[in-house]
Amino acid sequence: MSLTPLTSTNAVTGFFVDGEPLSAGGAHDAEVRSVTANYFRTLSIDPLRGRTFSAQEMTDGSQVVVVNQTLASRHWPNEDPIGKRMRWGITTDDPLLTIVGVVADVKQRQLGAPLQPQMYVPYTQYPYRTMTLMVATTGNASTLAAPVRAKVREIAPGVPLYAVETMRSIYARSVWQQRLYGALFTSFAVIALMLAAAGVYSVIAYSVTQRLHEIGVRIALGVRQVDVFGLVVRGGARLALIGVAIGVVGALASTHVLRSLLYGVSPTDPFVFAGMAALLLVTALVASYVPARRAASLDPVNALKND
Repeated sequence: MSLTPLTSTNAVTGFFVDGEPLSAGGAHDAEVRSVTANYFRTLSIDPLRGRTFSAQEMTDGSQVVVVNQTLASRHWPNEDPIGKRMRWGITTDDPLLTIVGVVADVKQRQLGAPLQPQMYVPYTQYPYRTMTLMVATTGNASTLAAPVRAKVREIAPGVPLYAVETMRSIYARSVWQQRLYGALFTSFAVIALMLAAAGVYSVIAYSVTQRLHEIGVRIALGVRQVDVFGLVVRGGARLALIGVAIGVVGALASTHVLRSLLYGVSPTDPFVFAGMAALLLVTALVASYVPARRAASLDPVNALKND
């Protein structure tokens, strides 16, 4: 293939749908890849419609093309694109290609980048200045470097082979920035959660200290320990609910800042918001436990005497 996915490199070409007037300013853009017949099988890209290239088409000069779902939906939204033709270029001398298949969209540059129209052509007819050899394996891919080098050297001694790496390493390099931000935000979130727990504990503990006389009177009048415990815990839960409500409003207001840092998760994902709210509430309840237990075990005689 001409370019490896997720390497931030790209090749864009102009094309016209057959029947459209040719003009340089009116051409549609599409990412283009020169591939072999086995490319789609190696990367597990199954055709959604039609088929991929045959071995014969790779050698007999057939003017065929495979497009992605985005391109097909954009130009033939209510039609079957198989058999439709598109001109690769802006002159009548440019080739007129017949669509033989539609495949799923592939993130060619970055995972967070919007999907673009894509077209795949046989590399034997449209070779790229540098080509990438991809090998599918079920084992440890890094152990295949030496055998692959030896096989390439055997078949084509004059072809240099460099930058051998696994797709796992390419993927890791492509998302390093998102992982860094994720690690930083996770660290900040853990610190914030610890501070929130300490804050809730301090406020509830101080509240219990201030209400020792009241709590002592309640216990002296026959209020059960479990009711005193619940009274203190409810106070902590009330504070937590107010804080969560304010936090949710602030988070919703700032989601546009985080949108570019997220992939596969909506900035307003209800499950994420619900999970974080539940975590904060549980943290507040846990932080309220020690002061509540202290209040529930309070000796009313000592409380009233100290007052």
